[in-house]
Amino acid sequence: MNILKTFEIFLREPLSVLKESFVQIVNISSPYIENSSVTASLMDNKTQITVVNSDKMYNLLKTVQNKKMKRAARALQLQPTNHRKVVFGQLTMHS
Repeated sequence: MNILKTFEIFLREPLSVLKESFVQIVNISSPYIENSSVTASLMDNKTQITVVNSDKMYNLLKTVQNKKMKRAARALQLQPTNHRKVVFGQLTMHS
């Protein structure tokens, strides 16, 4: 299976299935398997992408996954709030 066929499979599936489920990326390197391939298995709450004999494709997918996780972690970080208040008016009894 070539890479274009793999993208066609992804485009047929709703993107929410891939975005909302756990994605596991597996790399298999074996001299006994002649062809390189990428397959995707969609289960209830898990999507497994299996890359066979293609380290470049595996590294690309892992890089994209790591960037997405970093972006999500940054979005979850709370922004520091500024709790400074002007207390001069409170000290002098003026509002």
